[in-house]
Amino acid sequence: MPRLTRRGKAQLMMAGVSFDPDWSGPAEWARMYRAVGLQVVPARFPMKTRDDKRPALADWREFQREQVEDAIFEKWFSSDAKPNMGAITGAASGNLLVIDLDEYKSPEAALWFREAMFGVSPETWMQITGGGGRQWFFRLPADVAIGNCRTALGVDIRGQGGFAMLPPSRHMSGKPYAWADGHEPWSIDIDVAPTHLIDAVRALIEEHGGSATPAARERVASEQDHDAWGHLVDGREEYMRAVVWARVVDMRRESPARPAGEALEAHIAEAYQVYERKVRSRLGGPDPLAIKLDREGRGFTAFADKFRAALKQWDGKVAEAALVPKLVQHDEPPSSSTSGASLAEKVEAANGAAAAGDIYEWLDIASVKRLPDPRWAVKDLIIEDALGFIYGAPGVGKSFVALNLALSVAYGYPSWWWSKAIERKGPVVYITSEGTGTFKVRIDAWQRHEATANGVELDDAAQFALVRETINFMKAEDVAKLIRTVEAVQAAMGGPPALVFVDTVSRVIPGADENLQSAMTLFVEACDQVRKRFGCSVVGVHHAGKAGDMRGSTVLKGAGDFVFKLEREDEDDHTAPFKFIAEKIKDAADGWRNMVKLSPVGWIEAGKLDGERKSLVALPTTAESPIRKPDDMPSRDIVRQVLKDIDASWSAGNPLSPKVQTKSIGRYAPQVASTRYGVKIEAAERLIQSLLDNEIIVFEQVNSNSKKFGLRVKSWEI
Repeated sequence: MPRLTRRGKAQLMMAGVSFDPDWSGPAEWARMYRAVGLQVVPARFPMKTRDDKRPALADWREFQREQVEDAIFEKWFSSDAKPNMGAITGAASGNLLVIDLDEYKSPEAALWFREAMFGVSPETWMQITGGGGRQWFFRLPADVAIGNCRTALGVDIRGQGGFAMLPPSRHMSGKPYAWADGHEPWSIDIDVAPTHLIDAVRALIEEHGGSATPAARERVASEQDHDAWGHLVDGREEYMRAVVWARVVDMRRESPARPAGEALEAHIAEAYQVYERKVRSRLGGPDPLAIKLDREGRGFTAFADKFRAALKQWDGKVAEAALVPKLVQHDEPPSSSTSGASLAEKVEAANGAAAAGDIYEWLDIASVKRLPDPRWAVKDLIIEDALGFIYGAPGVGKSFVALNLALSVAYGYPSWWWSKAIERKGPVVYITSEGTGTFKVRIDAWQRHEATANGVELDDAAQFALVRETINFMKAEDVAKLIRTVEAVQAAMGGPPALVFVDTVSRVIPGADENLQSAMTLFVEACDQVRKRFGCSVVGVHHAGKAGDMRGSTVLKGAGDFVFKLEREDEDDHTAPFKFIAEKIKDAADGWRNMVKLSPVGWIEAGKLDGERKSLVALPTTAESPIRKPDDMPSRDIVRQVLKDIDASWSAGNPLSPKVQTKSIGRYAPQVASTRYGVKIEAAERLIQSLLDNEIIVFEQVNSNSKKFGLRVKSWEI
């Protein structure tokens, strides 16, 4: 638990409360919450079978409107009070809104919140729940009421009449609830919920249902009233703010240069037309709509003022929001006239509201042929402005291959990489928090090899930048900081990066489930932000799964414009060559494979007493792939019988395995072959390994619903 800050002490002293998070008991915690305006009440303890997150009061709902009297509070929280407690949300706690995100089991929750906040991380109270989720605390404006809602997205809304557990309560997992560092009530003020967040919450409740009170529903309806044609009459100021913000953020996405002069006026005028098409005035009379809106303070003058005010945050909140991909169109107001309509009806309504000429661009064949040709960073290997992956089993040499490519592009020498021409030379940013101490000798070894093999002097002035801090690609603020870092590299090295390496993918997605499509979509979006901002290619270094394919969701391979697999025939022989397999290359031939070896480079450093230093360099080789050829290979007939056994077991969903730990359950393939056909166990083990080496059989997962891995016959040609 973080220490109480000086500011926090001052806040609590003004409220007459003595509190230290390290030493306070439950009663002191409760008094602290009461001092900052929360209706804190005792809570139940979790049961062994479920987490009972409710007030420990039979009549707690009578305390939803205002704070209880001191006498009742003191009765609840005497000196022997229990640690579990919580806050009644809504009016009793100063119009408190709590947004509960179960990010640990539903990455969609984090994605929804990022969109709702336009990518800006709020500066308000936030706690980590005992189950690993996050809860963000906001105050709602006095005239806004929001109910409660549970959703399948992993987002729960606690508004009027809701309840949220508070530290130091304990979860059924045994872990305590805890305030996040820097987001405690004693170190930061609770923030007022921004309009765009309130709109997102209301849309969520409308989609998933909720327990909004009649007063809240009436307020929502009055603030989003439409005329008979679906035009917005009330709530226009909030819609104006949404249109302005969406346009300004889109401008920042397109270019970091802040517009001015005629370009700015054109942006304001275009965005205003979007706004005006969707709103109407309450005033009657023959005057044009623009004039009537201006009279109401809802016209072009107010719109332009809001636009210029938003521009003042160009390098702050606008820049942060621009890091989030435009997944939701925020400049369209919710329309009560189309809610519940069929898709055909909604399409017809959208066509009716569209301006003339509002269509998607289309090209005839002649125009398509005039499009620019694809440009390569590395000819026929890595296309410009792309995302791709190098993956393989642990220890196969992924980082050596990636570093070799990175240094070749950064130095621009040699002018090719493994027989592929380097067509875009320039700065390279290499992100890794894994074994950065070894990069010193790896880079030195590569330089010495190139100097010896090609007779060139390579100094340390290459356009290469190593970023060795831990970065979380699932957090918008970390991605924003990364982009600022790459901008600094660009300024220092005189040009945008050609390549950005992420080594490894798993290190930049801490806590995320690689098998979830939604989680990997967030990672791909973060890479795309870097790629689009600098026009560079991003190379992710990733691990192979148990079956040998790329680990995690198929989103990664699907999003990759290029995918290279490194595969070693004998995992125990690190001196043997390994395969570089071009599994996927956009706009070029793929499916080919080359052999690569890790060659040692040694040297004696002058003035040092520690003797020779060595590292490895990844180099292409013409060596053949090493394949095991047992001297005592069983007869062809026995091999066919073994393959039939493997095929039958796979079809039955209980596959044989090359893993010795399956011997006890009768699935160890060499043992089966030895028992059934009288082959010595050592020869049977060599047979199975040889069939794997020659890709006659493969080791794969049975199906997506099973956790079983085993052997499958890939080819019957022996």
